[in-house]
Amino acid sequence: MTPALERALEDINPNAEYQKALKFITGLSHLRSDNYDRVIAQLDPLLNHVDCELDGYIRWVIAIAHEKKDNYEQGLQYYQQCSEKLQSFILWRNWGVCYRSYKQYEQSLECLQQALVSAQQVNDYKAEANILHNIGRSYQGCSKYEEAITYHEQSRDLYQQIGRNKHVGWQWDWLSDCYRDWGKYQQALECQQERLKIHQRLGEESEMAFAYYAIGRIYKAWGKYEEAISHH
Repeated sequence: MTPALERALEDINPNAEYQKALKFITGLSHLRSDNYDRVIAQLDPLLNHVDCELDGYIRWVIAIAHEKKDNYEQGLQYYQQCSEKLQSFILWRNWGVCYRSYKQYEQSLECLQQALVSAQQVNDYKAEANILHNIGRSYQGCSKYEEAITYHEQSRDLYQQIGRNKHVGWQWDWLSDCYRDWGKYQQALECQQERLKIHQRLGEESEMAFAYYAIGRIYKAWGKYEEAISHH
């Protein structure tokens, strides 16, 4: 699709907004193909032109490109700019994730809590479950395991309510990681076994393999090497 879009940009069209929209779509297509430098080069010049409805989204895409390049400080600057133009729980969630990647956990949690409120207001349960998961991960990142477990459990329960069984299994995995990192190996093992049961029931062999590997890691951290070797 991108080559066709680039050819379209060569066509003469006096409508500046049309050209801006087309350049935005072209930049977005580069984002999907991991050409992050090209995304930034394509879209950044558009911000110097007359304001239009796309500006917030352009800044959002540039923020994502910088984040993917691990340029978190630049990414956060663009998230701040687009938050002044857009209101979306997806934006707040992504902004919170970027803060977490930059190890700024307090700011991450502030953004994610705002995302949670917004998702709850529109009754988007799938998004709510995902945001609860991300709040858990941010608490986990700053070693606040008790809080992390609370949010991972809420996410797991909500995924269960909406029938997202694979996600339920994944939440058991995150709970297991929290308990393992917290040094509570028996609870970590029990969570991972629950994950294994779900993926066995779903017939997902690759997920089952990851669960056995994770069980091995728990036994290894626990100092039970024979059991660890068995599961690895």
